[in-house]
Order: sequence, then C-alpha cells, then structure tokens
Amino acid sequence: MVGRVPREYPGGPRHPGDRGRHERAPTLFDDHRQVGQPAVETTEALGQRQRRPAQLGGLFPQVGVVAGGGVQGGAQPFRCGLLVEQLTARVAQQSLVPATSTAVMERALELTCEFVRTREVFSGPLGALRNTRFAMAEVKTATDVCRVYTDQMITELTAGRLSPERAAIAKMFVTERQWEAIDACLQLHGGAGYMNEYPIARLWRDARVQRIYGGTSEIMKEVVARSI
Repeated sequence: MVGRVPREYPGGPRHPGDRGRHERAPTLFDDHRQVGQPAVETTEALGQRQRRPAQLGGLFPQVGVVAGGGVQGGAQPFRCGLLVEQLTARVAQQSLVPATSTAVMERALELTCEFVRTREVFSGPLGALRNTRFAMAEVKTATDVCRVYTDQMITELTAGRLSPERAAIAKMFVTERQWEAIDACLQLHGGAGYMNEYPIARLWRDARVQRIYGGTSEIMKEVVARSI
C-alpha cells in the first residue's frame, strides 16, 4: 500500500482531482506522473499471500522538491531530521519482526502439541515417542527464550532506550530460531505438514521472509559486529 501526500501547487491545482483539501496541505515532494498512471507494480510472493508486495524503484526517480515547499533553514536540517526519523523507524520495524516471530512460534508449538497427541503411529500417539518429545522440548526452549528477550526488547522500545544494536540482535536471533522451530514442527506433522490445509504449512511458508525483510540476518550480524 502506498500513501500519497496531499499537495499544493503554486498557481492553483493541476488537475480537477487536486481541489479541496489538496490545495490546503503543502508538501515537500511533487511527482510528475500523469493521472491514472500506476505508482507501483505489484508482484507475487512466495509466502504471506494476503499481502501484495510491490517494486518502488520506478516511483522515486520522478520525485523532486517543490520550490518553497516549507523547508525551514534549507535542506540540511531536513536531511538530518529525515535520518533520525529513518533510524527510529528502522529500530521500530526490527522490533516488530521478532515480536511477530515469537507469537508465530508459540502458535506453531500449540498446533504441533495438539497434532502429536492425536496422531497414531506404532499403535500409540506420536507424542509418546522419545524423538518427538525431545524435538518438542527444543522448540519449547527456543520459544520461551525468544519470548523473554522479545518482552525485554519491547520494554526498552517503549521507554525509548532500545538501541539499534539490541534491535538487530533480537531481529537476527528470534527470526533464525523461528525458522528452525517451525521447520521442526512441520517435520513432526509428516506428510500432513506439506499440505496447505494444515495451518503449519502456511506458518512455515510465511516464516521464510522474516529473516529477510526489516534487514536480512546477514545485515543484522554486521550491525551487531560494528558495536563490539
């Protein structure tokens, strides 16, 4: 989803659709696209199919700064303010991803516990096998550790004390543990886990992007390494 900022043009609105509230709200940016021209081009994604990702690269080259757009003190203060805003948004985003990952891990653990209790193998429940119990113990341990760290990270974020390094640690560690945990849970489902009718299949498919967006795990490692 792309939001368009209301704008004001010197000399009046350019198009009939620019009347009303658009004339009263100035903006820093002006794009030169024609009315009806799409801002972005959507594409299909591997997971999280309820969303429609899009390429933004073709949009920004057409954006310019409107003369007299309201920047106080020239462009330098605006750049500094924008950098601070981007850094704050990045930390917040890196905090949101592990928080989501932890919740998904908890859900996957819940689904898998229910499945192994009812699935019959070798004349008994799947959950009675030692391999299953040990695998579930590992998932439970990883999930609890991620929950504790995520809660601490959220506390620091709301108090304004969360550093980019701490956010990067959470983002890298939790999303990597999420992928391992959900993959283990899917394995315990056997062939059923490969079927889209089972929720674990969707959780597994959607989990892959958690290690990518908001900053890949490799980028998070670089952020952490620079703080050492």
